[in-house]
Amino acid sequence: MISNGQTYSGPESAEYDYAGRRWLIANTSSHQVLSRDSAGISSVFVSGLGSGPYGIEIVGDTCSCPGSSVKGFLLSSQLLFSI
Repeated sequence: MISNGQTYSGPESAEYDYAGRRWLIANTSSHQVLSRDSAGISSVFVSGLGSGPYGIEIVGDTCSCPGSSVKGFLLSSQLLFSI
């Protein structure tokens, strides 16, 4: 049995990051995006989103997720910005 560091709290959507070989999960109740690697280990990828995230989408090196506004972050550096 694998023990995960983070738990899902209102998971709304997920998107696979092929370059990073991980799943990104929109965790709406905690307003976070979680990362789950191939070993099944989950960790917080981005937090402090304010609301949402809903409908996570990856295009190139950018992941976008709407909440009260549309947020984006770079997959390579986790740099968070408003779109």
